[in-house]
Amino acid sequence: FGPGKSINSIFTGFRGISADRNHDCVFYYVDWDNGDFSISTDKGERWCMISSDLPAASNNFERSRLNSIPGHPGHLWINIDNRLFRSVNYGVNWTESTNIPNGHRVRAFSFGKGIPGTSYEALYIFTEIGEFEDQIYRSDDQGATWIQITDHAEGELWGSVKLLEGDRNVPGRVYATISGQGVLYGDSDIHNVCDNEEKLVNGEFDDNNNPTIPDWNLTTANGASANGYINAFDKAVVDVSNPGNQHASIRLSQDGISLIQSKVYLIQTNIRADQDKNVTIQLRNKNTGAVIYEQETHVRDVNTFFNFVFPSNATINNAEVAILLGGDNASIYVDEVRLREFCEGDINTINCDDYLYLKDHDIITDGYTSRELIESDGIISNNNHTTFSSDLIYLNPGFEAEQGAIFEALLEGCN
Repeated sequence: FGPGKSINSIFTGFRGISADRNHDCVFYYVDWDNGDFSISTDKGERWCMISSDLPAASNNFERSRLNSIPGHPGHLWINIDNRLFRSVNYGVNWTESTNIPNGHRVRAFSFGKGIPGTSYEALYIFTEIGEFEDQIYRSDDQGATWIQITDHAEGELWGSVKLLEGDRNVPGRVYATISGQGVLYGDSDIHNVCDNEEKLVNGEFDDNNNPTIPDWNLTTANGASANGYINAFDKAVVDVSNPGNQHASIRLSQDGISLIQSKVYLIQTNIRADQDKNVTIQLRNKNTGAVIYEQETHVRDVNTFFNFVFPSNATINNAEVAILLGGDNASIYVDEVRLREFCEGDINTINCDDYLYLKDHDIITDGYTSRELIESDGIISNNNHTTFSSDLIYLNPGFEAEQGAIFEALLEGCN
C-alpha cells in the first residue's frame, strides 16, 4: 500500500480494507489520506488503483468500514468524511447519498437482513448534527428513503455510536456500541410489512348449484367454447365443448387485484380434470397485458394441490389471476383458488402439498417438502441452509446456492 501505510485492527470502527462477500479472492482497500480506491483479485497479492472519487479523511472519527453487500456483486457502501457513498461497479465509480435526513453527518453505517418483501439488505446509518440530535435510521430501498428508528422521547438518547451492525439473520434488528455503555440493540416494528389478507373474492366457490361462477370471468377466443357454473360440491366447473388451439383460448379469471413491487406472493389452488391435461396459471397486468408470473402445470383426474411462490416485478393496481385451460376437451373442477402475500412463517401452510413452484426470488431459510414435485429457479442466499424434499426436484436455469449457503436435495416425498 506504499511506504508508511498500515492497516488498523479489525476491532476498530474504521478499517480501509474489506473482502468481497460475493467473490473469492477479491479484496478492496481505501487510502484514507487521499481517497484512492484499489482492488485485488488474487487474495491481495497484487493491487490496482481504480478510482479517486472518494474524499480524504485524516480524522479517525470521519472514517468507517467498507461494506460489500452479499447477494449483490459490485455493490459497495462506505461512510467517510461524515458522508455516505455507494458504488455499484466494484468501486470504479462512486456516488454520494444526498438525501441524508436533515442534512446530518453520517458517522456510522452498516447493513442487515432485508425486511420481508424487499429484495435488498436493510441499510442502517447513525447520524448527528449537534448535541441531542443524533439518530439511527434504516433504509429498505437502497438508500432512496430513510426511516428514523430511534426516539429521544422514549429515552433512546445514549451518546455517540462508535460501531453499528445490522443483524444478518433477524430483519429489523441493529446493534450499536456506545461510549462507556457497552452494546445496545433494538428491533424495528415490522410486523405489518407483510399482508396475509386474501386478495381474491369468492375463491372458495361455495355458492353451490349456481348457474354462473360469481366474481369470476369465463372468456373464450380462437373459436373455443365453454360453460362455467358451480356444482353441488362447491366446485367451479368449466365444461369445455371446443377447446380452441392453445391454453389461452379459455380463461377463468378475476382482476382488480393490487400488487406491490418486490413483494413475494403465493397462489394456491386445488384442481382436477376429467382426464390428464395441461393448464397454465398466469398473473398479469390487466391494463398493459404484461405477464408477471406464468407457470404451465399438469392437472390429473384426481384432486391435486398446487402452490406457486413468486415476486411481483412491478406495483400494479389492476392485476389479473387466470387459469388458462384451452387446448383440449377435458373439463376442469376447481375446488379453490387463493392469492396473498407470502409472509415469513407461511412455509408451514404450503409444505406437503402435491406440487410446489418457487420462482425467481431469495428462498426463505428453511426446509420445503412436497409429495410429488418441487421446481425452482430461486436463489439461496449466503449463510442460509435450505432443504428440498420431494419425489421429484427440478432446478431450473437461474437456480443458485450462493457461496456460504447450504443446499440439500432429498428425493423423498412426505405423508
